[in-house]
Amino acid sequence: MKLRTPLDGFVFCDHLRYYGWIYAAVILVSIFGWDLVYTSTAYRPPQNKRIDLYVQSSTLRQEDAESYFYNIASTAVADNELITVAQLTGTTETNPYAAQQIVVYLGAREGDIYILTSGDFKRYAAQGAFLPLEEYVVTDRLNLNGLDAGTGYLSTTDEQGNIGSHLYGLPLKNMPRLMEKTGLSEQEGLFLCVTVFNGNEENVLCFLNELLQDSMQPGEGQGETRTS
Repeated sequence: MKLRTPLDGFVFCDHLRYYGWIYAAVILVSIFGWDLVYTSTAYRPPQNKRIDLYVQSSTLRQEDAESYFYNIASTAVADNELITVAQLTGTTETNPYAAQQIVVYLGAREGDIYILTSGDFKRYAAQGAFLPLEEYVVTDRLNLNGLDAGTGYLSTTDEQGNIGSHLYGLPLKNMPRLMEKTGLSEQEGLFLCVTVFNGNEENVLCFLNELLQDSMQPGEGQGETRTS
């Protein structure tokens, strides 16, 4: 003869008291396992179909920036699938962790485009982190659209000791539409630079060329604007 204990609230609570940890462990392992499988198998756009930006600004509106840059990339690069915008924390002069953060990103060869304050732009350009852009301007692959880029030129010394002046960054102060759409501040003295290790040079230059054409349009309230 089998004894059957009626399943009531007391029995159920008593069961959970002794075996509840097993159910909790099974649930946690299931969630962790699913997350691991999803992370491992999720589709990631290849480098030539994405553009990654790192922006050093306390006023950046990240969602607005991602939307604006995505619209630019969609116009300039037919097969672009992803735009990422990462906000950097402070400057080397004001934040003791900022220098370490930038060095780690650059050392890991992350990012296609950096937007940095003047001091950090000059510091890392002098260390060879950014692509000289003047040759692309000369060959019309990059149209400055009237932008005064004089402050983006820096004198550097190569391994042979030769001194030369190169356009390592584009000043954002004369790009009203870009500043307005992303929340960036003219007072931060920002420069846009392209990393030498970007694995997507053709698309990055197309994106940058389109960005120049759009970003120098007057912002809202400053006259007629271009519709994204």
